[in-house]
Amino acid sequence: MDKRRFALTLRLMTTEDDEAILAKRFRIASHIYNVMVKEARKRLHKLRKDKDYQEIMKHLSVSKGKYRKGDKTKLRELNRLYGLSEYNFHFYIDRGQKQYSQNIDSQARQKIATNVWRATEKVLYSSGQIIRFHKERNLNSISGKSNATGIRYRSEHLLWNGLDIPIRIRRNDSYARECLEHDICYCRVIRKWHKHKYRYYIQIVFKGIPPQKHVIKDDNIQTGIDIGPSTIAVVSNKGIIFTELASDIDSIDADIQRLNRKLDRQRRNNNPDNYNKDGTIKRQTKSFKRNWKWSSQMKKINDRIRHLYAKRANKLKQSHFKLANEILELGTDIYIEDMNMQGLAKRSKKIEISENTGRYKRKKRFGKSVGNHAPAMLINILNNKLSYMDKQLCKVNTYETRLSQLNHLTGEYEKHDLSYRWKVIGKYNVQRDLYSAFLLSHMKTQKEVDIDACYDDFDNFMIKHNAKIDELRKQKHDGYIFPSCMGL
Repeated sequence: MDKRRFALTLRLMTTEDDEAILAKRFRIASHIYNVMVKEARKRLHKLRKDKDYQEIMKHLSVSKGKYRKGDKTKLRELNRLYGLSEYNFHFYIDRGQKQYSQNIDSQARQKIATNVWRATEKVLYSSGQIIRFHKERNLNSISGKSNATGIRYRSEHLLWNGLDIPIRIRRNDSYARECLEHDICYCRVIRKWHKHKYRYYIQIVFKGIPPQKHVIKDDNIQTGIDIGPSTIAVVSNKGIIFTELASDIDSIDADIQRLNRKLDRQRRNNNPDNYNKDGTIKRQTKSFKRNWKWSSQMKKINDRIRHLYAKRANKLKQSHFKLANEILELGTDIYIEDMNMQGLAKRSKKIEISENTGRYKRKKRFGKSVGNHAPAMLINILNNKLSYMDKQLCKVNTYETRLSQLNHLTGEYEKHDLSYRWKVIGKYNVQRDLYSAFLLSHMKTQKEVDIDACYDDFDNFMIKHNAKIDELRKQKHDGYIFPSCMGL
């Protein structure tokens, strides 16, 4: 059975009355979610108080994750006893939230319960620590489970519990009309902030493969990708890409920073009692409670910042889709290092003291770069596009291959600091990221580099490498600013 899915997002032509009803339904959906989170927390608390559960967990911590015979069965029985299953969550939400059935149908309520169950699963079986409550502004989608009842698409209209809202499809939008010929799996209503209010959209999820706007030839050319927190290097026999991720959104970042500074000045002027003399925010005590005053100008600036963040996210996604098409033009047999971007974004746990200054080293790593450039999003987009060709990314273990240290001419591993962006390979100076991508494009298996193929193709690679570096240095001379990690 083909489980592949794709989505089409279309704008809803809402009236003020429609928007008021939809806003109310999003508030109710947020409330239902938080009610389910509260109940899930209670059930988890009862489970953790159970002596049998405590005994199993104690043995797991001592044996480093090894179960005794019968422990897994006991855990399943305990989860069933305390109602920790997706079915029990559905039953609870249907029984307890029927008063909202005129606004939120049973399928949408069950989908909300499923989302809470996924968060609960992470706490039970993975690295999750706690199930968090949602703020109302953080809930931006309500989903159905099929196109038969609840949220559904019918003849260019959204139908949902009394609402009948026309959908905007442009006359020349052949892609949308071609998508609508596919079988519909389910629909969801989403909202996005635009200028000073929400705009509402229907997102239709279809079965199968989407129509191809950009037709890519499946040529099986091996391609290597070395991706970092803010840059990407791509190498294949067809060509080279070496660029900053989403480099065209810097102007939006500058506008966001300027407006944030302006908002901070106004916040301080309007709330002087909430700040200490040194400019820090006062802590709340029994005798002092902070009360923030928002002027009309502050609200307008805050709305503009939200709009810019939404615009930035859309432009970032568009840039990644464009870059993914360029990468697939170079080859569809893609090898990439298996990078944990979430781990790179976290602060270091090591406490280190600098030998030069005697001060503690900063624990920050690449959180800001990962957040601004979203490398994991690009990897997901590439994976999705390859899945339409019945392929997937070949992920190479970073620690086993150590490609950034390998010299294919000598066969030796030479360790360098991260600040060194260039390597000496024979008589050539090679950019480190491009060289790693070159090695990735010559992987024999996911653990072994084809050294002979590297020998044969290295001179040809250096011609393309030098041409690309000269092109980038010319751009830098003309005033373009590149990240320092590119080594230009």
